[in-house]
Amino acid sequence: MKKKKTLRVSLLVFFLVIVLSSSALSDGCFFGYRDLEEPSQVGVIVSERGGEDLILFVNAYGEDQEFAWVIPVPSYPTIEEGDSNLFYDLSYLTTYIPNHTQATCGSGEIVFAPGGTGNVHVWETMDVGIYETTILSADTSSALIDWLNKNGYTFPEGGGQVISYYIGKGYYFIAMKVKKEDSENPNYYMGIKPIHIHFSTSKIIYPLKISSISAADQTEVLLYIFDRKPWKYPKFSVEYSAYLKPEDYASFSSLNKLLNGKTFYLTKMRALLSPSDMSEDMVFSSCREEKLSFLDSPISQLLLIGLLGLFVERRIK
Repeated sequence: MKKKKTLRVSLLVFFLVIVLSSSALSDGCFFGYRDLEEPSQVGVIVSERGGEDLILFVNAYGEDQEFAWVIPVPSYPTIEEGDSNLFYDLSYLTTYIPNHTQATCGSGEIVFAPGGTGNVHVWETMDVGIYETTILSADTSSALIDWLNKNGYTFPEGGGQVISYYIGKGYYFIAMKVKKEDSENPNYYMGIKPIHIHFSTSKIIYPLKISSISAADQTEVLLYIFDRKPWKYPKFSVEYSAYLKPEDYASFSSLNKLLNGKTFYLTKMRALLSPSDMSEDMVFSSCREEKLSFLDSPISQLLLIGLLGLFVERRIK
């Protein structure tokens, strides 16, 4: 009889271990190329010393010559080609490397300022990989939209208010389109080649509002944020949250090149957004730590299993 009781207790404990451990491991475990094929936008943000590196990758379907891209940034940017392999490194790292989840925090804000007289300033035009890029600033949305339409960037109607949002904040604009001579294929799939932008900023910024102009009913956005602390954001689920030391990413060549042997906290977050969810840019400006749930700790989970086992054993007796 005692053996049967022990067996029943052991089976119950085994069942609880399976249930709790599968729940704990479910975050961030995706297979195949979901992180590259499904999101409409994938952004990598590296925040350090008052500056931000933003590497953007977008999924789009159609013809190369139809592709045009306008990216607002808060200060004068530098632009270079992005490394496509970086996104494979990050997908693999955050899927198959253990995820030591921590408490995360973050917030957003909007800052408006009055517009000006209606001039467009073309600061710089350059070729960056497959793209022809132009760095612009403007005093009014109508002036900038007029320039974009005259220079091959067919701007969606009704986007003036969004452009005014950025002009009011004194933003620069990066206008990009695929160069005709670099159209390798009449159609593209699995994304346009990434672009790497660096700009000065005191806060982590992801220019989300611009996407509301041409976004589909549902847009999947995936972000990887490298900073000194973890983050969260409304409507985004955190899938990976852990400190990364140089030895943790040494075998990932593209990631190793980007992080240059430094330690960062990596937060991976994902959301499915409607255009109305893109009413503001994502601005990470404050950190309010949250208390972890009792069950978030592996030690707490083991203690709970032990207590449940003792409780069941006493009831059997």
